[in-house]
Amino acid sequence: MNILDMSDSDPNEISIASQLYKEALSINDKFALSMSLGPITIHMISYSEKCDSLIILLDQAEAILRNSNEDGIPEYYKMTQKARILQLTSRDERADVCNRILEELNAQKYSENQYQKASRLFLTGVIHYLFISLTESSNYSEALPYWEEAWKLANGFPPAACKNFTANIYVMMSFIYREMGNSQKFIKVSEEYLRRMDRYFLRQEVLNRRPYIYKDNAYLICYQQLMLSHRLIGKAKAHEYYEKYCNFVKNGKGDPLLRNELYFFSISKQYYESLGDKNQALAFCDSIIHLIESGKALNMNYAVHYQSKARLLREMKRPEEACLVYDRAMYVTDSLVRKEQLEKIGKMRVDSEISELKLEKAILRSDIHRIALYCTIVLVIISISFSIYFYINLKRTRKLQQELLLHTLKAQESEQMKSAFIKSICQEVRTPLDNINTFTEQLADHSLSSEKKTEYSEIITDSCKELTSSLDHMLEAAYKESSS
Repeated sequence: MNILDMSDSDPNEISIASQLYKEALSINDKFALSMSLGPITIHMISYSEKCDSLIILLDQAEAILRNSNEDGIPEYYKMTQKARILQLTSRDERADVCNRILEELNAQKYSENQYQKASRLFLTGVIHYLFISLTESSNYSEALPYWEEAWKLANGFPPAACKNFTANIYVMMSFIYREMGNSQKFIKVSEEYLRRMDRYFLRQEVLNRRPYIYKDNAYLICYQQLMLSHRLIGKAKAHEYYEKYCNFVKNGKGDPLLRNELYFFSISKQYYESLGDKNQALAFCDSIIHLIESGKALNMNYAVHYQSKARLLREMKRPEEACLVYDRAMYVTDSLVRKEQLEKIGKMRVDSEISELKLEKAILRSDIHRIALYCTIVLVIISISFSIYFYINLKRTRKLQQELLLHTLKAQESEQMKSAFIKSICQEVRTPLDNINTFTEQLADHSLSSEKKTEYSEIITDSCKELTSSLDHMLEAAYKESSS
């Protein structure tokens, strides 16, 4: 909030206001939210394509601020948006646009709240004023009743809405009263305007939360009208308001700000020039020029003030000095133009260097991304290679395991066959050997008859043949096994 109050007319004002709106919305700070709406609205009404977005935002804010101390502020900015449309409409299209907006206002007449009613009254008065201006007439009294009713209605609004509505209505009413020559109503409405401004700016919440608020313009609108209306209200009364304005500027918190001095010198010059006091007007004009030449007055149309001083000198019959002022104006203007050009060149150079640095950064980032891509590709290839290698090794290992298992099974089978073979040998060889052994021992007996010896010899012979046959079969089987 403080940054926004100190950034009036700053290029970053809209971004600061947008940030304030978001922060205020997030914590439901209605005071801060209403404060952010002004810069946002002023920015968005300058772009016709953003009007719908502005209405959506103001509708959102209206729902949040309803029945609070900031109630009515969104409706005020909706009114401002419509007034802006009316102001910028070309003379050829003015009647159509006025009729369209007037129809919209009358359509909501029977369902409107007090803020919408004040908005309707103000805009209806503006539309009548514009219709009258199309006829080249200077009788604007038809518009006045709408503004007077809106003025009374706004007095009952919360301070914030009252201040905002009052400022717009006062500009129109004071102008009409001056045109009509009604000094009594002009002074009355001006005094009431100043009281309403005090009622807002002396609120404790404003004093505590907005220590940097710039209120001088709000008062200047009124003081300027009063000071320059001496033909209507009299010189004494006009000077009384001028002194009030001087005290206001001198005692105000905004006094250290440079723009206060510029406004004060400029308004004072206008005031004394309207009175015909050219010496005083010239003195204040010199004060403005001093600010210009000292480099303190920024964002101004410098030539206007030099031309104003030269004109005053001519009217005071001092043509030589007027010529010198014109020469000085040309020199200062050229110097300022040259300074602005150098600043622009310097800014362009800085922007160029920043662009080059951004380009280098982008190239470096691109190189880093390319290297990262290459590294990623290499890592992927290595990962795939290792995966293939491990897959092949795994496959080979599984094959070896299967072969080993097969050989193990064969070995076990061979071992079983060997055991079976040995058992078979034992069974087939044992019987013949037993016969041979037994009957050989019998033959050694001398008492044995020859028939028995012959019989035993045949048994031994048959057993030897049987044994030989068995051995032949075993050798043949072993040969076949080793061959396979």
